Amino acid sequence: MKTIPFPTDLLRVSHGSFKLRRDCWYLELNFHTFDLPNEYTDEFSDSYKDIETNFRIDFVETGFNEICGKCVEFESPNNAVDGSVYIGHAHHPVDLIKVDGTQLPKKKKNPGHLNFDALICFQFEGLGYSDGVEFEDTPCSFNLKLTPTKGGWDIEPTQPV
Repeated sequence: MKTIPFPTDLLRVSHGSFKLRRDCWYLELNFHTFDLPNEYTDEFSDSYKDIETNFRIDFVETGFNEICGKCVEFESPNNAVDGSVYIGHAHHPVDLIKVDGTQLPKKKKNPGHLNFDALICFQFEGLGYSDGVEFEDTPCSFNLKLTPTKGGWDIEPTQPV
């Protein structure tokens, strides 16, 4: 079986949110619809066309003050962070690697940026993409522009880094 990196350039953010709670935060990115490339198989399943998905990281037990103005790295695998992305009829865990909050505003009413690195774990459930080809666990990075809203920030459309 051949394993290849997932084409993370397909993960273009349409919108999202970064919400804060007492001692944790939540991140949700919604992606533009995409098709997986047909370069590895002659049969292109309809389940890999017009994919609509989002990327969620919930209950990150790092308070706002612990990431604001700082770059925080997480041990991998980070079992304390619950994240996933749904592609190909399977939930793929997302392992948070690093959060760069150096451009987060100290006042939650101001705009800012949040950068983060993560690993999408496609090998956990597999994708069943085609005969002889699977996606390997693939790192991805995002630079998110934040606009203040009640309880956190909205995320403007961006491209993966």
